[in-house]
Amino acid sequence: MSERLELTEPQLERYSRQILVSNFGAHGQLRVLHSEIVISGRGSLTEALASSLARAGVGQLRLAETLISALTKRETWPDTRLSPLEGLLLSGRPSLFIDTSFSLPDWHRIFLSSPYRPTALWVRAASSHGLVGVAPSPELSPSCAGWFHAFVAEQTATGEPLDSLQWCASWAAALALRYIVAPCPLRTPMLFRYDTRTGEIEQIHEQERFRCGYCGRN
Repeated sequence: MSERLELTEPQLERYSRQILVSNFGAHGQLRVLHSEIVISGRGSLTEALASSLARAGVGQLRLAETLISALTKRETWPDTRLSPLEGLLLSGRPSLFIDTSFSLPDWHRIFLSSPYRPTALWVRAASSHGLVGVAPSPELSPSCAGWFHAFVAEQTATGEPLDSLQWCASWAAALALRYIVAPCPLRTPMLFRYDTRTGEIEQIHEQERFRCGYCGRN
């Protein structure tokens, strides 16, 4: 049986736009449908991000119970199961972890101290900019993505946070799908910045200038 035939007709129709994307296809959609993503946080950013991932067909999303209640009141997703965060954050070996709220000590205490540490996305929506970082699994990289926090501290905030919220949700969801469909062994953290005033997106190449304020690594 071909991989395409493993998708039902409603799924082929529901995700037709994604399936047509180069290097995605039916095989990629199947990987998404069988994936699990854990998202930390309880605010509007987490809610928008979870909604984007559910619309893309992520098989299971684990997030705060209060968000599950808010999301299910507005939308339904036939292929996505919403589960509350219980016990160990990364129990069950999820495909990806997305952090929208951790403080620097929590990043080390909860994520870096976990026995299982997958690739993680780090997402923050500020007033004049949005930031989405990709942190490689600590098993593959000696770097610490805690320097993202140091970069944020230098940013000047003007405007409304909502200006960058939707970009953050969309960009993080697109990166999440990329790493689920075609996992690659990332060796160094990557950080992307969206400027709400100009609409420009840039990759930040200043890792050597910043260090994690908790462990001292960059």
